[in-house]
Amino acid sequence: MAEDEQIIDDPLRRALREVRAGGDKQGVGPALLESTVITLAGRDGDGEAKPTVIRRQETGLLEVVAFTDQQRANEWGPKAEGWLTLPGRELVLAVEGACDRLLIDPGAAHSGFLSREGLHELATLARTTTRAEIEAPQGAWANRRVAEAVRGAVAADDGIVGAWLVERERFPTVALHLAEGADEGRAIKAVAEALRPLAAGGARLAILLLNEEQRAQAEATGPPLQ
Repeated sequence: MAEDEQIIDDPLRRALREVRAGGDKQGVGPALLESTVITLAGRDGDGEAKPTVIRRQETGLLEVVAFTDQQRANEWGPKAEGWLTLPGRELVLAVEGACDRLLIDPGAAHSGFLSREGLHELATLARTTTRAEIEAPQGAWANRRVAEAVRGAVAADDGIVGAWLVERERFPTVALHLAEGADEGRAIKAVAEALRPLAAGGARLAILLLNEEQRAQAEATGPPLQ
């Protein structure tokens, strides 16, 4: 069976092939978030499996490899000690800030990669969900600099009605109330860019698009940043 026939239903590989054919690059990230991938397995200090970061001797770059199926993984690393299968969303969140690029299906005709900057933007999108609970208002991380950065993004984007600094599953979160029909991607990018200088020191902030129930929960924590 030809490769095209084998991968016709694989959205990630299809998105990569479209890029190779000169198409839009914007579809690769969302496809990765909805895919299941395979990566080299390592262990953290508690013995839990985690993605392995590789340093390329010739370039010094820190890389993580991900594969869309086990056969490709085995062909690339036949002597690998172990593999870890996980959702693409989890992989992105695990390796953001830890590597210079994420290689997808290296060696294949449709192979591609995400840069450190691309992973940061995708991780921001990965943390955005309409299913999360609003747990607690403003932790110690919600300082004046964060508030001012978010307030500036809100003022610059008329699609953002208001924003709150909250915590979601103990994770610092900027919760956004968007106007009907607002460009969600533009709003997320505006806030992410405003927060990028603050995150450079290792801080991690999520961005949450509020549904009606969550907006009521956020409003109960106090007035929005406007």
